[in-house]
Amino acid sequence: MQRQAGFTLIELLVTTAISLVVLAAVYELFINTNKIYTVQSKVVNLQQDIRGAVDIMARDIRMAGLNATETNATIHAANATSIRVAYDYNGNGACNGTHEDVTYTYVAGSDELTMNANTLAGDIQSFDLQYTLEDGTTTANPADPGEIRVVDVNVCGRISGSYADEHNSTYCFTRGVQCRNMGI
Repeated sequence: MQRQAGFTLIELLVTTAISLVVLAAVYELFINTNKIYTVQSKVVNLQQDIRGAVDIMARDIRMAGLNATETNATIHAANATSIRVAYDYNGNGACNGTHEDVTYTYVAGSDELTMNANTLAGDIQSFDLQYTLEDGTTTANPADPGEIRVVDVNVCGRISGSYADEHNSTYCFTRGVQCRNMGI
């Protein structure tokens, strides 16, 4: 009797079962890698947005009051969640250009930090401004914004969208900004 070459039904079933287990493991690895990539991408974007917003704010706060001959060049209004600054950005002797009178505001209902009502950064969980005055005291609501010498900007954000509930870490940035042109 001649022996037939090939696989038995049992061998095929075992091979198929092992292949399915390996395929499931590869699929799970793909899903977890995709999740990690998505979360890290959102975290990087959030951190970049917050850092960029704080840098822009710091530049404008630092320059507040530039061009002392213009009475409009100063910090006009300041509280815990908003600040309005003016300076002569283009050197024409007036504070009337597009980026020369700027208001930064935290809009809690939409979790946004805005610059002149345009979104500067989203997914902001908290925002506060603390002011050091000419006499060295600190406050969140200065009576006279012209006495502000240092502004501490604190911004915290959290990712939104897919995987946000599983990865709910808060990322905070703080910057102390010296008002170079105030009180000169």
